[in-house]
Amino acid sequence: MEKQACILGAVTLALASVTFTPTAGAAVVNAYSEGYGLSVNLDVGGSNLLAVAAPAGISGTAPAPYNLNDALLGFDVGVDLLVAQAHASIDVITGSADSNVDGSAGNKTTSASGGIEGLNINASLFSIFGPGLSLFELDNWTFSSSAEVTGDYGNMTASGSANITSLGLSILGQDIQVDTNAGPNSMIDLSALGLIGATLILNEQITDCSNSFCSMTVNALRLSLNGLNNLFDADIIIGHSYAEMSAENISAVPVPAAVWLFGSAVAGLAGFSRRQAGRAIA
Repeated sequence: MEKQACILGAVTLALASVTFTPTAGAAVVNAYSEGYGLSVNLDVGGSNLLAVAAPAGISGTAPAPYNLNDALLGFDVGVDLLVAQAHASIDVITGSADSNVDGSAGNKTTSASGGIEGLNINASLFSIFGPGLSLFELDNWTFSSSAEVTGDYGNMTASGSANITSLGLSILGQDIQVDTNAGPNSMIDLSALGLIGATLILNEQITDCSNSFCSMTVNALRLSLNGLNNLFDADIIIGHSYAEMSAENISAVPVPAAVWLFGSAVAGLAGFSRRQAGRAIA
């Protein structure tokens, strides 16, 4: 009888130590990132004159992990309409996206980058009476940006950076002075030049983080011309990168019903053993 009691006690302790210990944890469950060198949308008189996104398709979604990159050499595109022309040429355009998120626990990292080298973008209106009107022209040697999100549930952080060298910009024939060493989210006031509806942001960085979500957006340059002097609209992004991750806090796992059934069986075994012992005494 003592031997049976010892066995029963051992089984009960093992069941309590293994099965009745609830588990909890956290994990990054999904991620997304994208990177490209150039995005241009230019409308003149309500008609689209130029639409460019390059390199296209550099984006990834996890899980599973991914590592994507692309580069274009000698990119050149031009469009002529009845009243306007636009042209974009770039020596090198790059984009990348990367993530090691696989659904398991632990710190994860998701990142992206985008950049260009040797850029010229220009647009102008034609005139039958002489030289046309220059809408804008942008020259640059290097634009690049990177964005990264890393961590786990409750401890995710975002970081980003941008690099700009040798930037030349003119809008409606006016040269715009730009500090290429500007810090994050440096906005150039163009209204003082009479360019109403024009917005220029260098090293644009947008962060949105909480316990369960974190994202980072970086644009080396964003130029928006909204109805400028009632002539044209433009939205130009150069050196774009974006990364995000989502995490979940896994709550304690409830004890399965089968455990309680097994516990009932153990209790029944104990009662059976006592009855057997009583009969032996009798």
